[in-house]
Amino acid sequence: MWGISLGVPFLNYSTDRYYTEVAGDELVADPDYFFSDLSYETGYSTVGVGINAKAGIIAKLPQNIRVDFQPTLQHHTDSKMIITNIYM
Repeated sequence: MWGISLGVPFLNYSTDRYYTEVAGDELVADPDYFFSDLSYETGYSTVGVGINAKAGIIAKLPQNIRVDFQPTLQHHTDSKMIITNIYM
């Protein structure tokens, strides 16, 4: 017996990060101190699609031969991916 299959893996990952910092009241009241607060946002997204293949053969032995395993031959390819990163 033999068989082949094609796989199409998908990739979708994203993250958003928010940073906020606020100076204390005693620092904001100081005229020489010019910082009061800061907000910063960043993120990115990664999307992709790929393709891979698997093929295999299973040997069926005659009934009069007894073995504890089934002889097989198989091959799995690596996934070939196209990936795009988007930075925000």
